[in-house]
Amino acid sequence: MHGRGATPMLLGLLRDGLVTQLSHSGYLGEELAKAQTALQFGLRYDQDRPLRPRESPASATLPEAIGFEKQGTTPLQAPPKRSFVEVYTVKQLESVAPNTDVDLFLSVTHLPRERVLGGIFVEPDMTGASRVLRGTSQRIEIEWTAASRFVMGGAEDLVVGAILRVFGKFDENNLVHGEQIIVLTRVEKLT
Repeated sequence: MHGRGATPMLLGLLRDGLVTQLSHSGYLGEELAKAQTALQFGLRYDQDRPLRPRESPASATLPEAIGFEKQGTTPLQAPPKRSFVEVYTVKQLESVAPNTDVDLFLSVTHLPRERVLGGIFVEPDMTGASRVLRGTSQRIEIEWTAASRFVMGGAEDLVVGAILRVFGKFDENNLVHGEQIIVLTRVEKLT
C-alpha cells in the first residue's frame, strides 16, 4: 500500500474486528491509500474514482458549480460507469467473448514484448474467511499503455513474479488491454 498511514489504519481495523471479510481488506487498503495521497497532494478524492485536481471556487462559474451547463438548465450527465465481468475461473475465461470488459487476476511469468506481460490466469477462491489465489495452466497476456491507470503499485512493479488484478478489454487472442492495474504482489500469495 502507498504511504505509511494507510497500512497501520487497515491493520487496526482488522485487529479490532471492524473488517469481517478479509476479501474486502484489499479494497479498503486501496481506498485508504488513495485518500491519504489525495490529502498529501491536495487532490480531490471520490470513492471508486481516480484522483484528480481540486476545482478552485474561482475557476468554476456558478452554473458549472451547481452542475448545469452554461447554455441551459440541463444537469450535466456523468459518464456511465463501466461494468467489468468478474472472471474467477478458467471455465469463465474460456467463455468470455472478444471485446468484453473483464476483471481478472494474473501471475506474471515472462515479459514477451515491451508493455506486454505474459503469465498464468489466477483463480481467486473467496469462499473462506480470506481470499486464496490459485495459479492455473491457462496462459494469458496483459498489454498496458501510458494511459493504463495504476490503482496500487506502478510500472516498476510489473516484473516476473508479480501478482496483478487487471480491469480491461479481453480480445480473441487471450490478450487483455489493461485499463486499470492493481499490483497485489505485496498483499497476496499464490497457493
